[in-house]
Amino acid sequence: MESAAALHNIPCKATSPDVHLLIDRGCRKRLALPRIDVGNTHLPAAQIIRHEWIVAPEVEDVEGVLVTSVRQTILDMLRLAPPADGVTFGCMALRKLVGFDRNNPEVAMERAKSIKTGILKRLKDEYPHDRRFRQAIRLLALLTPAVDSVFEAAMVWVCHLAGLPAATLQYKLRTARTTRYLDAYYPAVGLVLEFDGLCKLGFSYEQELRERRRQQVRDLELEACGLRVVHVQWAELEELGELVSRLKQMFVRLGGMLRLAREWITYRMKSWEPRGATGWY
Repeated sequence: MESAAALHNIPCKATSPDVHLLIDRGCRKRLALPRIDVGNTHLPAAQIIRHEWIVAPEVEDVEGVLVTSVRQTILDMLRLAPPADGVTFGCMALRKLVGFDRNNPEVAMERAKSIKTGILKRLKDEYPHDRRFRQAIRLLALLTPAVDSVFEAAMVWVCHLAGLPAATLQYKLRTARTTRYLDAYYPAVGLVLEFDGLCKLGFSYEQELRERRRQQVRDLELEACGLRVVHVQWAELEELGELVSRLKQMFVRLGGMLRLAREWITYRMKSWEPRGATGWY
């Protein structure tokens, strides 16, 4: 699956060194790989994890190599890969399939919805309704093309882990000076999350310094609009538990969790129907 992503030129982030393969029946499930040294970097020991085909996959010819289609690879990653990898790849793949114009996001979102509907139909019609099916259904709902980088795609999963509601991504906001695009916007609590990836900050000290100065000006503009801006760094993904805890605590302080609880209770009361002979269970 990882090779399919590479051949389709879709960037993704692997959280595990394991390699996942789709194979015919009759092959062994696992084969240990030794630890590999690349220069001074010590890569951890990995597993080749083989998954048997359940249905014949959709394949394409990419420069003379037969490889699963982008839609098929999305489906496979959602079912078989770690959830973080599946969401990251799925978002980047949707971005490649439909594009995304920040000034006219409705077009891309409608196309993405159509693709997700097709993947959902294949899942329900052709695949067993097991735990992998349930995982794929849950992760499919998170996918969005409104991401500019692998980091932003990975943060879709991180924010979900933190229990945050779905944010408005690439939100267009007009300030007193200019138009700004927000990585993730939570209007209910006036929160803006900015994801500072490697490309945004540049690859030299001078580039990073210039970008930090621009960020200060931008943050002051957003704060003047009554918003709170929180920056998340790429390196924080290495300490996922701490990052999830920080986001959750920050949202609680802003009153977001209380609002979500009230909305959930209201929804349950409106949708409640009596069940059983007494109507209480």
